[in-house]
Amino acid sequence: MERVYQEALAKAAETLKGGGLVAFPTDTVWGVLALMEDEAACKRIYEVKGRPESKPLQVLVADLESALKLAELGTLEKKFLRLAKAFWPGGLTVVVPGKATPPGSAGTAPWA
Repeated sequence: MERVYQEALAKAAETLKGGGLVAFPTDTVWGVLALMEDEAACKRIYEVKGRPESKPLQVLVADLESALKLAELGTLEKKFLRLAKAFWPGGLTVVVPGKATPPGSAGTAPWA
């Protein structure tokens, strides 16, 4: 089973690096994934899902360091750090304004 998982993970990474989209399960729904730096792939998410472009995409991060590079925390910083340090890695979702995020992702205006 581990080999199958590793092969699927490698194929997903190859697909993303090639500008493709990948479907992935979450606790409640299936998501559609693209590299956030790939504007064309992110635009395809809107097309595939029929998502209004007025609704920004979410950005998922692997670790606290990545989150801090992308989050505009302001006065939320102490609370954010306390939650992240207590519950990450784990099943905690934190929604904060973004900075340094590509067009169309959460925290920025969608493409015009």
